[in-house]
Amino acid sequence: MDNDLLSYIEWVELETFFSGFLLVYAIIYVVLGNKQTGFIKTKVLSLLPLAYALIATLYWGLQLKNWYPDYNINHIISGTYYPYLKLWALLAIFFWLPILHRKKFLAAIHSSVYFFLMMKDIGVQVLNKNADSYSRNNDLKIYTVSIGMCIAALAIVLLTYLLILRFKKKE
Repeated sequence: MDNDLLSYIEWVELETFFSGFLLVYAIIYVVLGNKQTGFIKTKVLSLLPLAYALIATLYWGLQLKNWYPDYNINHIISGTYYPYLKLWALLAIFFWLPILHRKKFLAAIHSSVYFFLMMKDIGVQVLNKNADSYSRNNDLKIYTVSIGMCIAALAIVLLTYLLILRFKKKE
């Protein structure tokens, strides 16, 4: 039972941090980004990969906190239930690099893995007649929190960007 609980906690962490980005990206790109010029088209869309990198950095900060004080590689590997998804999450940190955060669609592609896994999980629960509604509702709550985290990360990156612009203008 402990392994099932720890596995589920790891799943919730991954989905909470990464699954909501694709919807936030789609809403900003489709609804707000279809203007030819303007602040949203030029700045907010270009800051989306940085917000995703911030989310990945926060996720890895949580993982380092969870692994503390035993940073032994054998301990880390034995306590990981979704190693490929965690490695995929690690790649999101590279969106801090200018060459990657200029290509906005790569962040959406990266996040789509977690989005589709979340949708698959919800779809299986909907199709399964024996599944309780609590699991489906819990997944929807996780997805809602993920969307909120993505919006908050975008707001933090946008405010930081605007503060940097303001300080540059004063100089």
